[in-house]
Amino acid sequence: MRVLTTCSALKSVRPKEDLLARTLGRGRVGDVAAEWTGRLRQAEGAVEAAGLYAGRGFGYAAAAASGSPWVVSAGLGLLAPGAFVPSYGATVAAGPDDDVFRRVEGPRDPGAWWDGLKASPFACTLDDLFDGEGPVLAALSAPYLAMLADDLAALPPVDLGRLRIFTASAPGSFDPRLRPYAMPCDRGSLDDVGGYRGVVADYAQRALRHFAEAVLPYAPDADLEAHAAMMAGEIPVAAHGPAPR
Repeated sequence: MRVLTTCSALKSVRPKEDLLARTLGRGRVGDVAAEWTGRLRQAEGAVEAAGLYAGRGFGYAAAAASGSPWVVSAGLGLLAPGAFVPSYGATVAAGPDDDVFRRVEGPRDPGAWWDGLKASPFACTLDDLFDGEGPVLAALSAPYLAMLADDLAALPPVDLGRLRIFTASAPGSFDPRLRPYAMPCDRGSLDDVGGYRGVVADYAQRALRHFAEAVLPYAPDADLEAHAAMMAGEIPVAAHGPAPR
């Protein structure tokens, strides 16, 4: 099993000013991304990613991974567990000062930004993430799903069949190619399960942790449809809390 989650705005180390997206020049998405990755090449990877990101949602994902999850970062790219990275401020979520699309002249295109991030010296690839066997559990919001959509959809069917997406975003808000891999969202039911209560902002990570602890151990070889039915309550699982270890 591998766990993938989004980066978090809350970080344990304050970023330097030149690694704040708000300080970038304005231009087309490729030009802005090129300026950003140029700055990254001058930066030092001073802190382990698992120690950089803070917040309750990231903590749920780290607990599900029993340590360091893989991270989808709008500033650094796809980060492997144990990666050492610089602190930074960048997001593809609309609104914050460090929303990279505040610097882009043109449409909001998270996929194009992700393509630019592939030049990040800290990034690995989806092939690295899917190397091996077992499910890949991904807690992602709609903007981060949009970043990864083309790359995920291009994976071989055998790899896509391992993907389980957890998101609080409505199915209509993200790429239809990814919707079959999204586990059913029932925030009310999850709040009734001891140890998994929380808020909408951390729903994806809570649902992922619930799946990893209370569903997957009892049905490790189940297919996508069976796992979805278990999450929806259509097929009972053997426990309503963490499986015995």
